[in-house]
Amino acid sequence: LPIIEITEAAHDKLVALRADEEEADRLGLRLEIAGQSGDTFQYDLSFDEFTKDAFTDEVRTIDGLKVIIPAKDVESFQGAVIDHSDAQGLLIRNPNKPKAPNVEGLVRDDEVSAQMAVR
Repeated sequence: LPIIEITEAAHDKLVALRADEEEADRLGLRLEIAGQSGDTFQYDLSFDEFTKDAFTDEVRTIDGLKVIIPAKDVESFQGAVIDHSDAQGLLIRNPNKPKAPNVEGLVRDDEVSAQMAVR
């Protein structure tokens, strides 16, 4: 089961970008979740030597392009698509959303929050 899909347009763009790097044949695309803003993830994409990956990283080859995803982010990328358009550049369409933060001591299902939600 692929973790992430890369459209042909995005693949062509990524391979072209990688070709501009030194030692391009040793580089893979590292995809990481850098944080979140509201209900969307923020991403960090970079080229990285796939020979230096952490043991826990998932490394997949998609049409000759190695894609490196840290183990902690694999679940969050499941079913995502990397696409490219001239107007927007590289973009990630991800069906997954960050989990709501669990704030210690914050109760959501008490009577007061229910009354506040109703108003």
